[in-house]
Amino acid sequence: MSVSLFDEGKLFIIRHAEKLKGTDKFLANTSRSNTSSIIIISTDVAASKQLQTAASDAGFTLEAESARREEDSNFSFVNAFLAKDRKKCAEIAAKLGEHKDGERAFYLLTSYIAGLYFKLALPKLYTANNPFFKGKSYFMQSVNNYANRWKAEETVGIINTMLEIDTDLKTGKIAPEYMLTNLLGYCASSM
Repeated sequence: MSVSLFDEGKLFIIRHAEKLKGTDKFLANTSRSNTSSIIIISTDVAASKQLQTAASDAGFTLEAESARREEDSNFSFVNAFLAKDRKKCAEIAAKLGEHKDGERAFYLLTSYIAGLYFKLALPKLYTANNPFFKGKSYFMQSVNNYANRWKAEETVGIINTMLEIDTDLKTGKIAPEYMLTNLLGYCASSM
């Protein structure tokens, strides 16, 4: 949601919406105070939806696209790719492509493929002490979970493919929404 710089109304940002008590009273007070925009931030999707419904019922216009769900889709794509689940990858890539969010998932996947390469080809460098991996226990756990499905040569091929796609994007040969589709097309034989 974007708010005009010249908007005369007030903006409320609700962090941790799942902790908000008395939603109806809060919304009644905000509507009386010339509030035109509300940004809802919550890690709890159910609480966020409940507040969005209440805000809509109170007369607020909402353009709600959950950043949390977007992030979940990016990680879902990465996990499906690392698991070599071609069908799930294609489904998620199509959804991300529709919303032009494929670029973020592509670059997130790049770091995971690099991690796989380190794990498989350079295991002595794949340690928690390496600055590249420091503080990234979730990352390392994901790489460890999927490493047995990959060969070092496959990761090199995918890294080269990702480099080509990145170059194509930066030179204007492809649009960001096609990055994942192109990647899946190139990698179809290794998945």
